[in-house]
Amino acid sequence: AFPDGARLLVCHDGGLDILDVDTGEKSAVHWPELRDPELLQGQPLIIRGAVLCPDGDRVAFSGLRWSGEPEDPAGWYIYVCDLDGSNLKRVTPLEDEPVPPYVFPETGKTAFDVAKDIRAKFAE
Repeated sequence: AFPDGARLLVCHDGGLDILDVDTGEKSAVHWPELRDPELLQGQPLIIRGAVLCPDGDRVAFSGLRWSGEPEDPAGWYIYVCDLDGSNLKRVTPLEDEPVPPYVFPETGKTAFDVAKDIRAKFAE
């Protein structure tokens, strides 16, 4: 839902629509073909699962990134962009980029540590 509570962002296989809750009218969101900023010569992203950011100005979604070359792997990544499709940014790293584990600030433990603690507790 948009912050005004009067509109909803609807994601479907054909794209995105903005639905007016009161009238039931919907208008298509027209984006240019979006390509990963680091793979501009690749295929346009296939977009799934778009959700509106709480401020109503940006959209987060899962996008299929592929160079278009048969030997290159394709992969799903999370992106954000402005509602008009501008300022596209991939927020998840590529598969070959190491991702450090998240550390919970309250405990200083990683998610792996927490899982290990839970397993140990149930093993008692």
